[in-house]
Amino acid sequence: MKKLLLALLLGAAGASAATVSYGTDTSELCFNSPGCGVLQQDIGSLQVVYTPVPLSTVTANPSASASFGLLEIICVNGNTACPSQVLDGLNLYIVLKQTLPVPGNGSIAVGSITGSVNAFSSTATIAWSLPSTSIGAGANSITYEVLASPIALNPPEVDFGTTEIRARITSNSIPESSTYLMLATGLVALGLVNRRRPRS
Repeated sequence: MKKLLLALLLGAAGASAATVSYGTDTSELCFNSPGCGVLQQDIGSLQVVYTPVPLSTVTANPSASASFGLLEIICVNGNTACPSQVLDGLNLYIVLKQTLPVPGNGSIAVGSITGSVNAFSSTATIAWSLPSTSIGAGANSITYEVLASPIALNPPEVDFGTTEIRARITSNSIPESSTYLMLATGLVALGLVNRRRPRS
């Protein structure tokens, strides 16, 4: 009996979980305004590359850790001692394409890259003034959020110049009334079982 009640309670508690499928492959890495349609920019002796997330699936219960892709800074032509370059004016526009729980699109407000980088050191960061967005409405609403802002960018000779943009995906679904009823029934039954237990 207790196992059945526990299963009911756990089922009710997990009712806000959502399977979320998303990708960022329509994002852009542009100087200043969006619309350049590219994921790679050369700046003097450096190359900055954004690698988007292909369609991926996570379970948000109610939240899940995820990735919005990788930013990589490379010395052009394989050089290992590229001189310092200023990255000011380079912006990342993260565009989210969601297929589950409902199809939809959203975008994270511009990620501005500032600072300078050479082969071995970096003062560059990427920062978002509004690091989150939601797709869908009501019980199907999903929130996408950059976990840290600003993020320090690695130079080419540190972790191969790669910096991951970590994210959190949250389901905003509200349990249906039947879920509340199941939870209440389980709590009442659990209370009755405890009441009938002989006291020593």
